[in-house]
Amino acid sequence: MHFLASRALTSYSAAVKGVRMKLKNFLPALAAVGSVVLGETEIKIGDPVSLVLTTLGEPQGIAEMNGTTFYVYDGENVVVKDGKVISLPENFVSTVQRKRADKEKNRKNEISRIEFEAAQKAKGLVLYKNQWLTPDELAKAKKGNDDVIKRAKAALDMANFLNGGVRYADIVCSPEKYLGGAEHVLRGRFCTVNSDRKSFEITQGNCSIEVKYSRLPKEKTAQLLKEAPYSGTPVEVRGAVVKHADAEKYYIDAKSVSFYTAP
Repeated sequence: MHFLASRALTSYSAAVKGVRMKLKNFLPALAAVGSVVLGETEIKIGDPVSLVLTTLGEPQGIAEMNGTTFYVYDGENVVVKDGKVISLPENFVSTVQRKRADKEKNRKNEISRIEFEAAQKAKGLVLYKNQWLTPDELAKAKKGNDDVIKRAKAALDMANFLNGGVRYADIVCSPEKYLGGAEHVLRGRFCTVNSDRKSFEITQGNCSIEVKYSRLPKEKTAQLLKEAPYSGTPVEVRGAVVKHADAEKYYIDAKSVSFYTAP
């Protein structure tokens, strides 16, 4: 089997499994005119090869094997023997026409895109997230994007902080795991201070947890008393879990308290 070069086409050679092939690189340059269909007659089996050439022009490639010739048009093949068409895809000409029209449309669109980009760049504009921006606009856009990323990271860090530690619901469900004087860490949001009881409350979702601060250093107690009620500031409490004598409730006898600070 061998491929024959078309006189009107540029060809290149390659060898695959001992078969010598000559094919044309038929993708047109952007600046070149696309292939033109010379006629609209639909080809059928039994038609002469001259009708194929008249209708579609020179093929992109020609191959011969055992007296049978293959004409290649835009990825479609016409098989010819003794000068007559013996096999071809259904609606062959219209399919080739459509493919050529699509290629031409894509070629023109690509030319328009390149020309538009060149014009925008000539104005000093820069493409950023599908928008053409001036250098000042670009700087502001990037800064705004950085701010969004920073805020998102800060929110994630705070959420990770609050999700750490023991949950009050776990204490209520399995108090035997937490009673006994061992220290545990609970995290929540600051709610209110009750100076008469020497305690303050933190919340974990819908749960309120009383925290006794009588064992805290004076400076930490002073900080608690200065915190605005219902501030919602994330706080970490470390201390023993204690059961109220008069109810099925629990409080934390705090040994240390620290307010959340962003990393």
